[in-house]
Parts: sequence; structure tokens; C-alpha cells
Amino acid sequence: MPAENALARNPNVRDDELKAVIDYLCAKIRRAAHQGKPVPFNAYRSKFIFEKALNIRTIESEWASASSEKPNFVGQPTLQSQILRWHFDENSVD
Repeated sequence: MPAENALARNPNVRDDELKAVIDYLCAKIRRAAHQGKPVPFNAYRSKFIFEKALNIRTIESEWASASSEKPNFVGQPTLQSQILRWHFDENSVD
């Protein structure tokens, strides 16, 4: 299981903690760029993982709330587009 999926499903990590880490890593990357240094790879990779985990949580919570609020078929096209967009991301093999 990729790191972002495990992190997104970990109930011990709150959304505000993920946002704080993302802000810290963005600042670290900006600081390196300002000083003319190369982008720290670990900071960039970690930022990507945390952003992806937060995105997974957001999509899953929107999907769950939309399905509970709209039991009829009116909300179905939106849900299908969210599922397809999430399914065919950059990790899919073509």
C-alpha cells in the first residue's frame, strides 16, 4: 500500500496536522530556492505524499457526504467523475 494511502486512512493523523506539515515543507522548499540551493528532494517528496493523502481524504469525505445527502440518481454523474478521476491518476499503468 503506498504511503499516501496508508497516511490518508490513519485516524491518528488529523487534517490540520497534514496541512501544517505541508506548509512547513513548502516553506523549506521556498527557503532553499531563495538561497539558490537545489530543492531538497526529501522535502519535495514528503510534501507530495502529504498533499496526496489530504487529497484522498477530501475526495473520500466529499463522496461519502454526497452519497448520504443525495440517495437519488441526481448526484450520480458527479460521483462517477470523481471515481474515474481518482482511479486514472498518474499511478495507473496503461
